[in-house]
Amino acid sequence: MSLNASLSVFKYMKRYRNRKHIQEQLSALEHATAHLLASTGRYKDQFDSMPGNLQRRFKNLIEVVYQTNAVYTGWLIESRPDFAPDSLKEFMK
Repeated sequence: MSLNASLSVFKYMKRYRNRKHIQEQLSALEHATAHLLASTGRYKDQFDSMPGNLQRRFKNLIEVVYQTNAVYTGWLIESRPDFAPDSLKEFMK
């Protein structure tokens, strides 16, 4: 799927505003995906019943989200703490 095709999806989405910082959203996605892979919580037994290609996609997703979140959080801490969310600023004290 091309980037333009991917971005065209946003034209049809309702405009809900998420006020959470992107770092917090990445952490939440990482957390939810980890629970899905571990088949715990509300996702119990879902992962094991998925076809192999979908399981691989979720494994790739958590790898990309984890690495992106780690690099982004490191950049915030090292270079731009003024951009960091309040929850991360508390950690940096």
